Amino acid sequence: MSAALMRAGGPDGSDTAGSIARSPSPTGSAADRAAARRLASRVALTPADWGPGFIRSTRYETAPVAESVVLLTCEWSSRAVRAGTVASVSRSVYEVASGLSATSEVRLFDDEDTAQAYVTDVRDGIRRCPQQHRDSERWVGVHTTPSPQVPGFDEIVAEEGRQVVAEDGTRTDRVYVLLTARADATVLTASAGGQTDALRKVREQAADGLRKMRKRLAQGPGASAMHPARPSSSGRGQGPLPEEGGINPGASRRR
Repeated sequence: MSAALMRAGGPDGSDTAGSIARSPSPTGSAADRAAARRLASRVALTPADWGPGFIRSTRYETAPVAESVVLLTCEWSSRAVRAGTVASVSRSVYEVASGLSATSEVRLFDDEDTAQAYVTDVRDGIRRCPQQHRDSERWVGVHTTPSPQVPGFDEIVAEEGRQVVAEDGTRTDRVYVLLTARADATVLTASAGGQTDALRKVREQAADGLRKMRKRLAQGPGASAMHPARPSSSGRGQGPLPEEGGINPGASRRR
């Protein structure tokens, strides 16, 4: 899964991953950090953004958000946010009737290099570990898929997989889709999860969440000041780059 966003919570939207992180040494002025936190909060999605019937999960909002990481043993774990992280926030929701769950996550970094390094780490976990675990939980078939057509990003990593053992050790069969996308020095993540027969809906849900966050990032007050848009000779920013690899699990994203 992705070391970035979410294996979108359990059927009740719960998130048991280690999502409490200590902030790195403060970067920039107090005013800049406050503006970054406001922007991240504005871009992250609320239950209404996901559609009718969605409500807050048990652990709805986390800030700052720990980074997910796939260890060399293929254990899905978490770590404190890296140096150069200016602000991060995640929100998790679920739909009672269907059992669908979803998470949105926003990370603002000091510079583009740090954001790129974050996405690189996300890719690395899936390349190494198509099967991952955390305590009793088990995920299989972790792989990358073609990215959805969501314009405005320099790169998008699309990850999918199945959870076959739940946190309590019982058998389960849930699919998840986790999209991690970078626009300059900002990384947005949208994830969704549900029963295996809802895979198409889960894919649509994650892609729609990513589109809404990208639109908010571009239109929200202060967005251009934080990370001004700039054209690229490669045309990036008009759409996602071709995929080169996978994503790691996210702090709250999977399930």
